[in-house]
Formats: sequence, C-alpha cells, structure tokens
Amino acid sequence: KIQLLYLSWKMQISLTAVKCSVIQIQRVFRGYVVRRLQGDPQKNINAVKIQSVLRSRHVRKQISKASSHAVIIQRCYRQFNVIHCTSTLNDYSSYVSRLDWLYD
Repeated sequence: KIQLLYLSWKMQISLTAVKCSVIQIQRVFRGYVVRRLQGDPQKNINAVKIQSVLRSRHVRKQISKASSHAVIIQRCYRQFNVIHCTSTLNDYSSYVSRLDWLYD
C-alpha cells in the first residue's frame, strides 16, 4: 500500500514536470507561428499609426463635446443667476415701496 502511494506521488510530480514542458513548447511554437503569419513588421507599424490617429480623433471629439456641454451649463447657470438676482431686486424694491407707503 505504501509503495502504491509513493509511486502515485512520484508519477504526479513527473506528470507536472511534463505538463510544464509541454506548455513551454506550445508557447514557443505559437509565438513562432504568429510571427510567421504577421510577416512584414512595417504593416504592423502602419496599423498602429492608423489606430493612433483614429484614437486621437475620437478623444478630440469627446473633449469638444465635453467643452460644449460645459459652456451650456455655464450659460444656464449665469442666466439663472441673473434671473435670481433680478427677482431678488424686484422683491426688495417692492418691499421698500410698501414701507414708503406705510410710513407716508
């Protein structure tokens, strides 16, 4: 029984080592295949340039939208502030006129 457990443990250790070796071989081979299929590295550089141009255009468009939204928010706030201040002044002037009327 002990010998059977020992052999089983020994086989598991050797199986783990074999699995690691197989994974390493697969990794190297897949890298080789990918490099072989990609071919000319200049094509990769061109693809990266195209992606960077499109990405920067997209970001500039998002920044432009955010900026225009900020302008709209500022405009609304300023308009609200003017209306609020005007209504406060109107309330104050009506209060003063009522006081004048009471004390006359």
